Amino acid sequence: MILPSLSSLRTFITAAQLESFSATAKALHITPSAVSHQIKQLEERLNCRLFERVDNKVYLSEDGQRYYQQVNSALELIEQSSQSLFDKSQQKQISLSCVPLFATRWLIPKLSHFNQSHPGWQLNIHTSTQALDLDSAKIDVAIRRGAGSWKGLDSVLLYQENLTPVCHPEFVTSALSLDNLSSAVLLHNENVLSEWEEWFLSVTKKRYSLDVIFQFQNTSQIIEACLEGAGFALIDPLFVKELLQTGKLCTPFTISAPSKRDYYLVYEAKKTQDDKVSLFRSWILAQLPTS
Repeated sequence: MILPSLSSLRTFITAAQLESFSATAKALHITPSAVSHQIKQLEERLNCRLFERVDNKVYLSEDGQRYYQQVNSALELIEQSSQSLFDKSQQKQISLSCVPLFATRWLIPKLSHFNQSHPGWQLNIHTSTQALDLDSAKIDVAIRRGAGSWKGLDSVLLYQENLTPVCHPEFVTSALSLDNLSSAVLLHNENVLSEWEEWFLSVTKKRYSLDVIFQFQNTSQIIEACLEGAGFALIDPLFVKELLQTGKLCTPFTISAPSKRDYYLVYEAKKTQDDKVSLFRSWILAQLPTS
């Protein structure tokens, strides 16, 4: 005997539970005639009557009741087994939200090492600078730039920034000084518009009134603008190391100052001992000495 199709068994189970072909059709998003046709084919294949029809209602026959109990148990077992395999595959997936600059300039070049160190694990990377809501976004771990304190979250310091002005080589002249830099075109990050002012105050002990001509959503965009000669960027040389080495960008001053914002690994406090969090935290912290 050829086994019934899963779709016909699903229709049978639903009809047995709802005791109505029209209600079954609505539940399965098919026509009532399609339900009747599938049930009829199933009955012909099994050579028995599964339902008794009374007015607009259908009721399981004696054979139908026995068949329902056995088939329903079998389908539940299939569903449980399938869900178990799916859950197992999900256990080896880590969802990471990372600020764009750190992702492209630091993390991505190290991904081959992650793959070699943890074969079979999948790292899903989303770039964002938005506020953290890890639970609702189904994010396991995040990398953010800030002061290190986020409500309800634990954080581990990854990298302390030291900022210095960076520019296109054509901007480097003997006449360039910190004073006339303050009147140059400075590229601002809209999330931290005070950063240039903080830097000038730190290195010169003076407060400058700075014009904001260009502002960008993130530092990755600022680097691209800087490469096109749009103005001066304030950045840690680590993140533009190759561009500095190839001469596409320059650091006109040897002066740098610690940033008030550093890079942190962030995760929900309740998940400190979670396997995914522990694995990624151990891996990324082991990468820091080679930065």
